[in-house]
Amino acid sequence: MQTNYKKAIWPALVDTLIILVFTLQPTIYLTFNFWRRWKVANLGETLLSGDILLYSISFFSASFLVYNQFRVKESDWKDNLNKIIIVMLILISMLYVMMKSDNETDISFAKWVSILCLTLSVSVFYYSQIMARKPTPDVAEERREEQQTIEDNLV
Repeated sequence: MQTNYKKAIWPALVDTLIILVFTLQPTIYLTFNFWRRWKVANLGETLLSGDILLYSISFFSASFLVYNQFRVKESDWKDNLNKIIIVMLILISMLYVMMKSDNETDISFAKWVSILCLTLSVSVFYYSQIMARKPTPDVAEERREEQQTIEDNLV
C-alpha cells in the first residue's frame, strides 16, 4: 500500500503545480500589470485585495470533494478532515469579508494570514491529489498469486 502512494507522489506534485499556476494566473497578471500602468503592483495591494484567501477557499473546496469521494465510512479519518476543511472554509470566508470591508487592515496581518491559508490549502490539496492518483491494487492478480502459491505447496 505504501508503494501505491509512492507511485502517486510525482504525478500529484506535477498536477498540483500546474493547477496552482493556472489558479494564480489572475493575481500574477494583476501583480505585473504592465498593460495598464506600466509598473509592478506592490505586494500589499495584492494581499489586501483578499485574492489569496479566495484561492485558499478554492483549494480547500476541491480537497473537500476528493476526501469526501474517497471516504470509506463515517468514522473514517477523512471524515474528520472534511469537518476541519469546512471550519477552515468558514473562517477563511469570514477573514475575506473582514479584509474587504475594513479599509484599515494591517498589511502584516494580511500577509501572514494569506500565506498561512494558501500554504495550508495547497498542502491539503496536494495530499488530495495523491489520494486521487493512487493506483488501486489489482485484487484479482493477488488472488491468482495466492492460488498459485497454494497449488505449488500442494504438489
